[in-house]
Amino acid sequence: MRYNLAIAILAILVTGIVSCSQSEPNPTPDAVATSEPTPVPVEPSVAAPASPAISPGATPIRESPAVTPSVDKVPLQDTPAPPVSDSTTVPTLGPSSQEPAPTGPRLSGKVVLAEAQELFSQRGLVLESELAKVSVFGLDGSPMADGGHGDSFSFNLPTGAAYLLKAKTVDGAVLWALTPVLSGDTTMDISLETTYQTGLIYAAEGKGTISGRSVSDLKGKAKGALDVGADRLVNTVKRVVNNGLLWRVDYLIFTEMNEVTLRVFGEGLSLVRSLVSVLDDPQPDYVPHVYMLNTAAGDPFLDRILMSEMKADRWAAIVVAEDIPPRVYQGLGGLHVIHGGKTLVYGEDKCFDWKVQDTERECRVFRQVLVTYPLDAPPGVSPTVVTEVGDFHGANRPQWSWDEKNIAFDAFPEGRQGRTQIYVMDRDGGSVRQLTAESEGQNGARAASWSPDNSQIVYFSDRESFSWDIWLMNADGSGTQNLTKGQVKFPSGPKFSPDGRRILFYANDDEPAAGRRGGSDSELWIMDRDGANLTKITDDDVDDENAVWGLNGIDVVYSVKERTWEAADALTGKKLFEFPGVARGKYVSPVLAATGHVLIPTQAAIEEKKVDERGYVDQDWLKARLEDKPGSGTASSITGAQSRSGYRVTTPSKDPIAGIRYEIYNAFSQTGIYNSYIGGYLPPITSWS
Repeated sequence: MRYNLAIAILAILVTGIVSCSQSEPNPTPDAVATSEPTPVPVEPSVAAPASPAISPGATPIRESPAVTPSVDKVPLQDTPAPPVSDSTTVPTLGPSSQEPAPTGPRLSGKVVLAEAQELFSQRGLVLESELAKVSVFGLDGSPMADGGHGDSFSFNLPTGAAYLLKAKTVDGAVLWALTPVLSGDTTMDISLETTYQTGLIYAAEGKGTISGRSVSDLKGKAKGALDVGADRLVNTVKRVVNNGLLWRVDYLIFTEMNEVTLRVFGEGLSLVRSLVSVLDDPQPDYVPHVYMLNTAAGDPFLDRILMSEMKADRWAAIVVAEDIPPRVYQGLGGLHVIHGGKTLVYGEDKCFDWKVQDTERECRVFRQVLVTYPLDAPPGVSPTVVTEVGDFHGANRPQWSWDEKNIAFDAFPEGRQGRTQIYVMDRDGGSVRQLTAESEGQNGARAASWSPDNSQIVYFSDRESFSWDIWLMNADGSGTQNLTKGQVKFPSGPKFSPDGRRILFYANDDEPAAGRRGGSDSELWIMDRDGANLTKITDDDVDDENAVWGLNGIDVVYSVKERTWEAADALTGKKLFEFPGVARGKYVSPVLAATGHVLIPTQAAIEEKKVDERGYVDQDWLKARLEDKPGSGTASSITGAQSRSGYRVTTPSKDPIAGIRYEIYNAFSQTGIYNSYIGGYLPPITSWS
């Protein structure tokens, strides 16, 4: 009996042991930290591409395509972060009844919107303070975690690494911050200032060179560079950030701060510099000027290309084509300068067929050719003709590519009664390529303009509509798309925004102008680069035409009745200010471009002591010189042209111009950046100690 009882007890014990071995033990905190996590689906963040280009055949959108990290992509940080786990590293925003066990340092902070709200209020806009989401990324942009509402956030993240933080409001405004390397619980706020700082780090260093070890040092240098304030790269980054905020673009800071975007927002053609160089050798911002074609001015009639300050307090004649009526040749056509550019491109009439009788010559046929000319050319330098008079029956509306390597233009290949076609050539006139071959409509294709990354060209054509349409094509002429499709009448002059997301143009109003014969007037319009969200900007009873973007991607400059210019906010349509007239005559083809050049009084004005203590030339003296009858000359008489304008073009970095005062203004803000006063050259940054 005892034997049977022992057997029964042994059976019970064995059964209990087997049952226990089949049940899952309760995990310990250490086990949670080391067990393989289950990935949590992370909502993909919308990113601005490394360039604003849209591949052929793709549907352009206002927001950029989502970032989808590859499985084997490792963040650039000292300690690679493990994937987000449902049970371990899901962030909590605000109080939670079931807070997960901590597995690393806690990163917490607030989203401070005060500075961003002030930026919006300056434009008459309201920024919604409610947050939609706060997200965490690795330094290379790998999405790691995101969470819900509230101005406070808290994440548990792996130690030994630095992270990017992104805060998005419910109405689409995006702010960023860059954390230090996490070694313990850390507090990090997100604000407009941290967005500038983060953008500057990625703009100067590039995401491929930013590692966890270098973040603290880079943040210190970025703060110092922002304190300088007037450096070219610093101002460019601020323009890019403000543009994204005000347009409510859902962008990623590590892809938005790329060479293409920085170039068109004002960095120009120079290479992006490191933060060390920004601190050691800060460069003044480029100078915004309005370049204009001034026709039928003075007696005798002159066609002139003028360069004016933003306030139009000073202007210089860069090129003059002296034209004795009746006009037969040596008139000037459209002109173009790019941000950071050093060279003008414009059209000039040349005689194609001379009639010679006795000692006199008469031009029977003239055609327009394209010409380039350096902005700060020394005396005696002649313009360079890049299309010969026999190449086309007239070449018109040249437009530089954003790298100043190619020129797009339209020309008459088969006589002026035929259709115009769009061509592209190298900057020296070589390798001419025909992009369009319009065979429908009456007029052809005209007014080509490049996308910021030079991958696409926007233009207008009447191939499907008697009243024209805005079209888009790839830079090789393929992939044509009709963007307006008859929605507006006679659209013209399309221009890409600096970020490549929108297109500005002018077209007839949809209602007749009050008291105007002949129907409606021209107004400014804007649309997304795929033709969506078509919106009228201006609304008045005069012709608003020839619109160009300001350096900040928000403001625009345009001609009014071909007599003067105005500036307006493309977001709100609000008129910002008017430009006073700078010279007599009719003004066409205005171009707003920021370059490394300034206007200073001519040597003649200085020698005759006609320059006041503010550096401005006496107006009566200048007027008398303008009314002097100039000697016989041609379109290449550059020296005489500038001597009559009272000011000349120079480059401060090459010529300290000691003894002369000049002021540089930030685009549209009219804020002085640097000054040089009589008596010596001062450091070119006012806030630099």
